[in-house]
Amino acid sequence: MAAKVISLPSQPTAQPAQPLALIKLPEVLRRTALGKTTIYTLIKSGEFPAQISLGGKSVAFIESEVNQWISDRISAARGVAA
Repeated sequence: MAAKVISLPSQPTAQPAQPLALIKLPEVLRRTALGKTTIYTLIKSGEFPAQISLGGKSVAFIESEVNQWISDRISAARGVAA
């Protein structure tokens, strides 16, 4: 006897469009071409994604958030709506 296949309605997933990855400050500085003081000033003013704690004194940035910030800056510079 063949097994009966039941289709369930698809449910939205909470998964991000791209896999999550963490990057350290030197990589953020390289990608943005900004200095450390500028990055921390932008974080404090809410204009740059804040880093997350990895425990102890270790922190990292979420790569997709940094990439989105870069894309938004490019779009703004080109006069394109983000």
